[in-house]
Amino acid sequence: DLPNGRLDVIYVIEEGDKTGIKAINFVGNQAYSESKLRELMSSSEMNFLSFIKTSDVYDPDRITSDLDIVRRYYLKNGYADFRVVNADARYVEGEGDAGWVITVTVEEGEQYRVGAVAIDSRLPGLDTQTLDGEIRAQVGDVYNAEDVERTLNGVTNQVGRQGYPFAQVRPTGQRDRATHTVALGFVVEDGPRVYVERINIRGNTRTRDYVIRRELDITEGDAYNRVLTDRAERRLNGLGFFKKVRFSNEPGSSADRVIINIDVEDQPTGSFSVAGGYSTQDGIIGEVSVSESNFLGRG
Repeated sequence: DLPNGRLDVIYVIEEGDKTGIKAINFVGNQAYSESKLRELMSSSEMNFLSFIKTSDVYDPDRITSDLDIVRRYYLKNGYADFRVVNADARYVEGEGDAGWVITVTVEEGEQYRVGAVAIDSRLPGLDTQTLDGEIRAQVGDVYNAEDVERTLNGVTNQVGRQGYPFAQVRPTGQRDRATHTVALGFVVEDGPRVYVERINIRGNTRTRDYVIRRELDITEGDAYNRVLTDRAERRLNGLGFFKKVRFSNEPGSSADRVIINIDVEDQPTGSFSVAGGYSTQDGIIGEVSVSESNFLGRG
């Protein structure tokens, strides 16, 4: 209590210890074992090395990212119908054995192969023969979502080099569940005349601005292309410098201008390790290692 009818509010917080992941279980997987799917994830289960690692600390955002990695792995290997049905995190009490149990329920579906590949150009004068060389998926191949992305990027760049900067390439896929094939199509059509007015990079407290910009295939004044911004977002996520990367757009100063906002969150990129042993020839030996993949924020 304070004078004049005022009072201070005091919050008492008991943080407790960090809670780890006791187990990661998969339900519904047939094509790949639990151990294989866990290897794909950056999150790990607690073990005797838990006192020096942080990957076993429960982080919902990291789990979400890991499940996307699992999804992309299935799509890369032909499982076009794959989906994560549910991801349940349950905290289990125990004397010295408490932790989170993550249960992921998946539906794999059947493995698909490529049944047909076609490019549908709706731009007059476009040389479609040059676009055929950008196709990465061949008839009879196991369906691979990464091949579709590479084809999408290649066709987009080739169309731009032919003088159609505003063209949009849209992938289509028709599944035939009877034959387990996918007919792939890439529709090339004209898009809206929109230019990039400004690119704002926010949240990079450590990484230099140019390190982020060099991963972009688009800059101020260029024609806006969603395929190129999506690819830049994947590149930035793949650097390992950031915990989160998010692209968003907002209207520019006129109807044909757009502002791209890139929000990032830096994360630690260094590691420190100590090793030791004993040799009858050399006696006691040791090693100290320090590594930093984003030294001084310069990438």
